[in-house]
Formats: sequence, structure tokens, C-alpha cells
Amino acid sequence: MLHLRVETTWRYRDTHDRLLHTQYPMEIDRRTRLTGGNMNEPVRIGNIVAKDATDASETIHRLLQHVRDRGIDWVPASIAVETGKHTLEFIPGEVLHRPSEWTWNQGILRDIARKLRAWHDATTTFPLEGARWNLPCSEPIEVICHNDVAPYNTVFRDRTVVGLIDFDTCAPGARIWDIAYAAYRFVPLVPETAQTAEEMFALFSKSQVRERIEFFLSEYAMGNEPLRYSVVDLVCTTKHRLTALSDWTDRFAVESGKSKLQEHARVYRLHEQLLDRLK
Repeated sequence: MLHLRVETTWRYRDTHDRLLHTQYPMEIDRRTRLTGGNMNEPVRIGNIVAKDATDASETIHRLLQHVRDRGIDWVPASIAVETGKHTLEFIPGEVLHRPSEWTWNQGILRDIARKLRAWHDATTTFPLEGARWNLPCSEPIEVICHNDVAPYNTVFRDRTVVGLIDFDTCAPGARIWDIAYAAYRFVPLVPETAQTAEEMFALFSKSQVRERIEFFLSEYAMGNEPLRYSVVDLVCTTKHRLTALSDWTDRFAVESGKSKLQEHARVYRLHEQLLDRLK
């Protein structure tokens, strides 16, 4: 039998690569840059994801450990924050940067509502002392908001929700603050006609949108009446949410040099103006 000995010369890009090679020696050159990140540019290396650490990464690391200890196993395990990088478990599946028609299936709307409720409940006991966040908190502080629950941060397999990703924008806030943005993205609360090439099209009539909002809110509450918000509550909060988001996006576009984000801010403002039709 012929035995072949393979000699491999590793080319480390930085100290973080050296650490990754120690834990994942066969993975370091299997890099895949993941698309869609506006705040960060994550890279997949085998079964892990590496992204630049932020001021909030240590807090996010502890938060993900906290919720996973409480049964939220559909968020990525946080591996480490060191040498300027945050490494997390890769969740296999499909992430939709351009939603498909099946994205609006009622089963997905239900799954998102229930997972958001489970996430919120698991975060109520997270210790806030010493925590740092990339976004400002929203009052009243009831839970830790994900702040960006959308198809592009959701992992699907076989047209089913199997995971939620990208927790860099987490911050303490009110449940309805997070519910409003998730509804904006998954009901969805957008005009019948898209204003830009990247924008989602609304597939439902006004009455259907209201029905989907009611369904989403009921699935989130799961029979707990104090957590059953009204359509008016949701629409008003979504308007405030989009105003805050457009202002933040404009600032971040300037600070980061990503001028294309200013178009996103313009669309958020347009949608905010159009939401009054749903009250």
C-alpha cells in the first residue's frame, strides 16, 4: 500500500488565525465571506463564523450563553471574543437577503412571533451591570431586544425557521420595540409599490395586512393578555422605530463611509409616512 505524506504550510493572516488553526486545523483555508452585513463583514471558516469584535461583543458573548442555558438553542453558540474577533457557531441553512414568496407563509409568521417571545422571556434575567451595547436602550427596559429581526437575519431550512443570527444590534428595551420591527419585516408593513430596486413588495391588501398583524400579535402573546398588544400600539411604535432607525442609519452611513446606507434611511422615512393608512 502506498502512503502519502502531505506537508502543509499554513499562512496565518493574524494572531486570530493562529488561534483558529489550533482549534480547527483543517478549516482555516476554507474561508467564505458572508454577504449582507452592514455593521460587520463576517467570514465563515468551516463550522464557525468570525467577525470583527465591537465594544459590545463581550456582552453579546455572555448574552448568547445566557439564553442558550435557558433552552434557546436556535441562536449560535458564542465561542470566544479575543484578538479583536468574535467567533460563533455557524448555523447551516438559507438566509434570505431577497425574500421569496414563501417567506410570507403564515407558518413562518407564527414561528417568528413565537421565537421572538421565547428570546424575550429568556433575556429578562440577563444581568445588565457592566453591559455594553452598540445601540441605545429604549424605554421602558423590559427585555433585551434583538433590534433587527428580519429575513436577512433568519436561517431557514426546508422553508422553516431554524435560527436567528447577528446580535450586534442587541440592546435593552421594550418588547413592543422589537415586535414592531419584526412585524415591519415579516408581515410585512411596506407600500404596495416598491420605491427602490432593493425594497420588498407588499403582497397583501390593507385588510390582509391588518389580519396578519393581529395573527402575529396573538402568536407572540400566546394567551398572555398583558402581552397582547393592539394594532394601533404596533403601528405607532413602528413609526417611532423607523424614525429612530433612519436617523441612526444616516449617522452610521457618514461615520462608516457607507454612503449607500443613506438610501436605506430614505426608504425608512417613506415607510414611516405611509404607516398611518393601517391605523
